[in-house]
Amino acid sequence: MVYEEELIKDLFTSDDATAAGFLRSLVEKGECAHIEYKHGYTHDDGTGKENSYLKWNVLKALVGFSNKPGPVSPYAGVVLIGVHDKKGKIVGIDEDLRYAGKSEDKLELKIRNHIRDSFSDGGDNTPHEFRFVTANSEGQQVLAVSVGNSAEPLYLKPDKGPTKFLIRKGNQTNELDGRELGKYLAHNLNPRPQQQGPELDQDFKKLNDAIDADSDRMTSQDVEAALSPAVRGVSGLAQTMEAVAKDITVATEMLRTMPPEINIEAAVSVLKEHPQVVEREFSRSASGVPGWLRVVTTRVLGQFLIRLRKQLPRVKGTAARNKLQKLWVVSPWLSDLENTTKSPELSFDQLLKQVQDDRTTVYVVTRPPKSDSPHEQAVRRWEESKRANVVFLKDLHTKLYIAQLRGGAFALMGSANFTTPSLTRYQELGMLIDERGRDGTRIVKELKAEAARLYRKDGRQRFCQARL
Repeated sequence: MVYEEELIKDLFTSDDATAAGFLRSLVEKGECAHIEYKHGYTHDDGTGKENSYLKWNVLKALVGFSNKPGPVSPYAGVVLIGVHDKKGKIVGIDEDLRYAGKSEDKLELKIRNHIRDSFSDGGDNTPHEFRFVTANSEGQQVLAVSVGNSAEPLYLKPDKGPTKFLIRKGNQTNELDGRELGKYLAHNLNPRPQQQGPELDQDFKKLNDAIDADSDRMTSQDVEAALSPAVRGVSGLAQTMEAVAKDITVATEMLRTMPPEINIEAAVSVLKEHPQVVEREFSRSASGVPGWLRVVTTRVLGQFLIRLRKQLPRVKGTAARNKLQKLWVVSPWLSDLENTTKSPELSFDQLLKQVQDDRTTVYVVTRPPKSDSPHEQAVRRWEESKRANVVFLKDLHTKLYIAQLRGGAFALMGSANFTTPSLTRYQELGMLIDERGRDGTRIVKELKAEAARLYRKDGRQRFCQARL
């Protein structure tokens, strides 16, 4: 990872006390192959008014960073909104926040929706993160939006006209088309096709033939259609390599756990003569359940709270401190969680204190509570935290919990309500899902979208809004 990518990663993984320092380092670097400044997202500095067309300047830069050649990285580039793109001076995002009702969440959601609508993959396979940073003593904020790159090309879909393929070169984002686009994609997606099998080699030959035959009139859609079989071939190859890597990991773990008195060479010699033993041992070690998924049947809600306790810091103020950025609680019924000081879970009191200390944005979706019930008391406690947005849905049955931390997200879905009986009395079933790997990341993203949909569903009754 190059120096600028390290700085971007530090900005998105550091605590509030040090984030401003990393931001200043990025601003001092100036615009380059990894960094882009934008005065505003839709605020026009020239007219002093909102100009929705300006959003395309940010989206173009993100797509250009994503298509940059080189090793795959989750921090290929960053757009710093609130930094003057000609003077390199921090100007803040007060006007963009004003257009979004002075809400960081609404501004972030607006940009996420634009990414979903304008990226050819809907943003599903393009890792991107958001971070609001207080940049200086005047309290000016900068919104940093990072993006990763991948092996598959990303296209920008304007409101009108054909899709565009953009690439970052130096401190500029350029559009490629025709011969230049085709040659670029063929070269950067498959530098050594002859080593990847005859079928894949043939797909790339078809692509090159198509480029040579009619390159000057080829549009980005033509190249995308010609490239699709080769991209699928690369994806299949990647899945095969991932499976091999998993087998190697299992084998390494088996060898690591062997008692020291066992002669490894002798054991390998015996296993070669009895392959059925190897197959049996592999089936025991590699259950087939992906590493990002865990099925839980005991204290199901507790497993989510235990995970929170383990991933959040036990000692505040350390440089490596993790932080709970967002929390979604979707549960028909709520109550205080009665657990003892010896319980491994994060208690309700500790959770409320954590969201206050971390300035977490919380979204709670639940049924309308009855007066003076444990349900109503729990809702009131969320309200008193001043960090929770609470809405009521009369027919809610979904149980879903998602924690977004600096280092990633994880989710719990299943049968468990956010109540003491669910934790201590009832037999529940749930699945813990990590934001890891392509499938885990995709599923957690879909669960976040479902939680957001429920929070904004027609017919909801808003109870309270976070006082940020």
